[in-house]
Amino acid sequence: MRMGAHGVPQPRPQARPLMALMPVPVVMAVAMAMVMAVVVIVIVIVVRTDRGVHGIQHAPVNALPHIDKYQGRAVAN
Repeated sequence: MRMGAHGVPQPRPQARPLMALMPVPVVMAVAMAMVMAVVVIVIVIVVRTDRGVHGIQHAPVNALPHIDKYQGRAVAN
């Protein structure tokens, strides 16, 4: 107990656990939102890179019919 004016004891102020714990859910929500944003960004980067690599890997196969067609014309001339 603390002493107030004129030596009268005063009760200790009550702690407010709700106010002390209120920032915790807010911080957790923000942290989860940031984690989800990073996960989505990584997924988008991986998918777009995979498409690009796939296109590069199959470029020679996709180009063969056109190469053969134009080589045939060049040989005929």
